[in-house]
Amino acid sequence: MSGVLLVLSGHLDEVRPVLAAARARFAGERLTVVLRAAHEPGLRDLLEGAVVVPDKPVGGRWAFVRALRRERFAHGIVVWTGAFSFWPAKLAFALARVDAREIVTERGPLPWRAGAIVRHLVARAKHPAHATAGMPPSIPWPLALLLALVRGTLGRLLGPPVVLCRGAGLVRAARRAARAATGRPS
Repeated sequence: MSGVLLVLSGHLDEVRPVLAAARARFAGERLTVVLRAAHEPGLRDLLEGAVVVPDKPVGGRWAFVRALRRERFAHGIVVWTGAFSFWPAKLAFALARVDAREIVTERGPLPWRAGAIVRHLVARAKHPAHATAGMPPSIPWPLALLLALVRGTLGRLLGPPVVLCRGAGLVRAARRAARAATGRPS
């Protein structure tokens, strides 16, 4: 068993205090820190002596998860805030081999239990902060949660073909309008 896994999957101002607290709490332990490459310069003073792993793996997502699973960690902490774009890092944390897990949210620590995580996601969806997912706060929370899930899964799968088909239709309409303006038959 080796050290502590920190998945700092939030914004820089959210992860800095968590990293500082973990360094103090686990002094002498080996820290493996998964974070955004853009955050590394802002955390350089706290990362000294830690193993830093970028959250955008070079060999692909599954290679990243396999590398995390090769090691067994005594303790793991993930920053789980309102940023919907950090789901891959959160899922990697769920798949890592960690004996004791902690979640740090914008509302404080959260136990690593399915019921607690679901309640947290529902509470976040009810809160106007779900506008960070690109949706206005006026959308009712159940619809916002559904849209966030669709956008993250089906939206990525079906979005490009829909956009291409819609774009082709717009090009045809523009050509017809141009022909009509010049008086040529369509």
